[in-house]
Amino acid sequence: MSHPHPAALACLVLGLLLSLPGAAQTARVGVEAPWFGEDSSRWARDGACDDPRFVGPGMSRGPHADADLGVDGEDCGKLYEQGQVWLRGTALRIGLPTPEADASGIDFGSDSSLYAFDGECDDPQFDGPGMSGPLERLDDMNLLADAADCREGFEFGTVWPRQPAYEPGDAEAARMQPRR
Repeated sequence: MSHPHPAALACLVLGLLLSLPGAAQTARVGVEAPWFGEDSSRWARDGACDDPRFVGPGMSRGPHADADLGVDGEDCGKLYEQGQVWLRGTALRIGLPTPEADASGIDFGSDSSLYAFDGECDDPQFDGPGMSGPLERLDDMNLLADAADCREGFEFGTVWPRQPAYEPGDAEAARMQPRR
């Protein structure tokens, strides 16, 4: 009886391991995939992740409540495998691939905001799904004060410089606009 070559056997085992859900992502970045939870949320299986432990372009819009923690497992798991969500505040630290983004000419400032290192960009000079909220929920106190989160979002393509360029006071003016 012939035995398979050890290298062929190793390739077969690796292929089987990488076919497991979440394994390709885990193997690529060298970290354990998080526990995604169950599917008991009213928003489960809607194609968007609602779990507040995650951030990224695969997140649903709107506030994410603690009640959504660990109850949108299928959506968050699939989006995690696709690189569309990641654990809050971990994207650069765990080595997820970042698109080439030219940050030259962007002043990200410092990390002096009370909300620095929370995984969401709070600097009103930026816009996009990686922001902590719409312009009317932001304030000048966070202008140039959330560098790490905003740089991470920029490098991931979830935030970009606001157009037209933000001017101090724009957030206050947005709050004063009548609601439609």
